[in-house]
Amino acid sequence: MDYGFSNYSYKEFGKTGDVVKSLVVNKGINTSVDAVLENSCGALVKKGEDKNLTQDIHLDDTISAPVTKGQKLGEVSYSINGEIVGQSNIIASEDVKKISLWNMTTYLYETWYKLIR
Repeated sequence: MDYGFSNYSYKEFGKTGDVVKSLVVNKGINTSVDAVLENSCGALVKKGEDKNLTQDIHLDDTISAPVTKGQKLGEVSYSINGEIVGQSNIIASEDVKKISLWNMTTYLYETWYKLIR
């Protein structure tokens, strides 16, 4: 056990809910949504090898509405010296509804009301 504790350590790559990137949403009420990690990622790594860690994100830059909370947007993988040691899905942090005539009208009236107030 002493060998394991002296030569290896647990490296956490990301926690559940960590924001990976903010994505642009086309035709949505909100113009962007945060892409977050679905699960925590980590691995037991030999000490000193964590410097060779690479993060590979597969994610589109823009998406189209509607987007539901928890919808899979992409994947992230972590590798050391070419060997994958952790993976997680990237999901949407919130719902983004598709913009419609009713939503746009409501938004314009709310904005107009705030301006004259």
